[in-house]
Amino acid sequence: MCKQWTVVFSFVASVFSFVSAFSPSNVFAADHYTHFYYAPDAYIGINLSAMEIAEDGIEDAEVAAIYGRLGKQYNHYLSAEFRLGYGLGNQILVDPILGSDIEFKVQEFYGAYVRLGVPSGDRFYPYLLVGYSQIGLEQISLGVTTDDKIDDISYGIGADWALRPHVQTSLELVRYADKQGSTLTSLSLGFAKAF
Repeated sequence: MCKQWTVVFSFVASVFSFVSAFSPSNVFAADHYTHFYYAPDAYIGINLSAMEIAEDGIEDAEVAAIYGRLGKQYNHYLSAEFRLGYGLGNQILVDPILGSDIEFKVQEFYGAYVRLGVPSGDRFYPYLLVGYSQIGLEQISLGVTTDDKIDDISYGIGADWALRPHVQTSLELVRYADKQGSTLTSLSLGFAKAF
């Protein structure tokens, strides 16, 4: 996941630098961001993700994915959301035993999650995430396609950063599944709008 982590972190650093350069004063922030996390009940967002698929005996595969989020912030500390996403592209690896190519794809994935966080200052909101996910994986080897559905308890950490009133960006690291010899981990960057 090293290459995709580097790209995502570079992008995040660029966004934060740009936002910081044009951020309003602390007085403005205090007036407009204090209630960002709970006043608007619902939010909708989109995330771009670097996903790592680890299977026993095979080199880790790295694929991109995109997912939408629909959630509700109940108070300062608790929110719940649904996610629906799709894989973007694939990765071809070499089977260490047969020497043949193995193609990995993430198909659709979805889940429901609870986020527990604590506002830190006017704009920063670190949180823990736990929930349930179902992921469709496709594997092609020697012309044979195998479709797997993996469902598991998911958990992770993340943080929201308010860019302006009711608009936020987020960075998140989640272990979506660790089951049946497969582990799926995601690092994602997203944006959301509260309403």
